[in-house]
Amino acid sequence: MNTRLIVLPLLCLVLMIYVVSNGVITAEAAVEVKKVFDPSCQMEIDKDSAIAYEYEGETYYFCSEECKANFTKAPEELACVCKTAGMPGCECAHCQETAARCGCKSESGGHEGGGHHH
Repeated sequence: MNTRLIVLPLLCLVLMIYVVSNGVITAEAAVEVKKVFDPSCQMEIDKDSAIAYEYEGETYYFCSEECKANFTKAPEELACVCKTAGMPGCECAHCQETAARCGCKSESGGHEGGGHHH
């Protein structure tokens, strides 16, 4: 019997056990964690552990019940005007998921022409 047929699979198995048990490859590294922004506090958070809330057909994510409550008190101040105004393909940082808040409201009247109000 050819010893290579036995030794090679055993070496591969030992190497795999070593890599996993020593943390060289972890489950977290193998799975990409989707990040989202909390529009209330502007923190970047893990989507899987965030508190989700739907407003006008869009889902918003929050780091805590307190941030969600702040949003629900005045969602028109924090919601993305691009999505609620039906602006598909918007290039703003919020729509590209690189910013917590939509800047379109404050840029020269915004998509709705009303500007940003506090």
